[in-house]
Amino acid sequence: MPLIEDLLEQSSWVYNADLYFDNNDILHANVTERKPLARVFTDRGESFYIDEAGKHIPLSEKVSLDLPVFTGFPSKK
Repeated sequence: MPLIEDLLEQSSWVYNADLYFDNNDILHANVTERKPLARVFTDRGESFYIDEAGKHIPLSEKVSLDLPVFTGFPSKK
């Protein structure tokens, strides 16, 4: 299962993934999502969410979050 866990954790929205089979051969999946704390707009007009660890999380086309907004964040050069 480590391969599937690694694939899940490649998502910017997933913090941790643990998969295992119990004694009855039932698959259990424990997935912890990242929790965005703010939406950031860069000085170049790009936008993303940021979590408590400072990890950039891309915007979602499916949901819009009501979070504090920070503008003028320096862009990577």
